[in-house]
Amino acid sequence: MAYVSSLWIGKPLSIAHKVALRSFVHYGHSLKLYVYDMNLEVPPGITKVDANTIVPQSEVFFHYGKLTAFADYFRYVMILKTNEMWADVDTICLSEYFFDDKEYVFIEEIPEVYAQGILKMPSNSDLSLYLNKSASRLKFQKRGPKDIFVPQLWAFLGPTLLTKAVKRLSLQKHAQPALVVNGLDLSVENPYELLWNPKNCDLMLERLTSSVSLTFFNSALDLWGFGDKKDVLPKGSLMWEFQKKFF
Repeated sequence: MAYVSSLWIGKPLSIAHKVALRSFVHYGHSLKLYVYDMNLEVPPGITKVDANTIVPQSEVFFHYGKLTAFADYFRYVMILKTNEMWADVDTICLSEYFFDDKEYVFIEEIPEVYAQGILKMPSNSDLSLYLNKSASRLKFQKRGPKDIFVPQLWAFLGPTLLTKAVKRLSLQKHAQPALVVNGLDLSVENPYELLWNPKNCDLMLERLTSSVSLTFFNSALDLWGFGDKKDVLPKGSLMWEFQKKFF
């Protein structure tokens, strides 16, 4: 059994996000969802926790119109304070095993580039302390207008910082392969086409047999114009099959 935590800010959860959250409950894991709105409707079995206990709402910030950098900062502080394991809210669990036996978990999305969609480390480790110290400094240095999105700056508190830290501390051996954790290669694959198109359901079910989890890449869907599709799961699609399975 894994103990996993995540964060949600803003509008109500989409159906796709509810499916992702419920997947952890289905496989017997515990999932905490940190929220600033304790009235947010969440699926059965999910524990809501006041996010102010980790970072006060007054400190929430946008980076070029997105909350992605803040979510990166939040997870580092959360781990430092609680020693909890993080999973992005667009992560779908596919296994009763969810890195329970690992001391460190992060993702090698492309060779020698490490991402934090799933992140686990001892709260008092050099990695945790380095990420928190660096993120606390960097979050004040790079900001942008709320209505502008600059992709190359999007990840400055995420993969850019984590990659630097992992290499600095020689922790590369702890990286998990992207296809085991994400189930998709975002550099060459479209998550909407593979997860929402019924014709690809059987292909994906066969492909995911050795994956621990799957990511539907929420921000990429938004960027590519599929943001309004997360509340529509076409019959026969993989996301539709997950909804039937987990609810």
